[in-house]
Amino acid sequence: MTTAAAEIESGLGTLAGTGKILRFQLRRSRMFLFWWIAGIAGFTWMVVPVIADQYTTEAERAGFAATMSSPRCSR
Repeated sequence: MTTAAAEIESGLGTLAGTGKILRFQLRRSRMFLFWWIAGIAGFTWMVVPVIADQYTTEAERAGFAATMSSPRCSR
């Protein structure tokens, strides 16, 4: 009997070993995840001042807010 079959029969179910695999994958790709999250946060941090500079009047900001709140494409 294999180890996986023995773990299933002993009551661990089909998710046996999931924690070990998850820890391995997180350890393996930690730098990738770090740079990915840092890039998304950095991009967000850079875009906010640009939007504030782009829409200077209250009417422009209201129009931008209306555009962003609409889920449909206006044609």
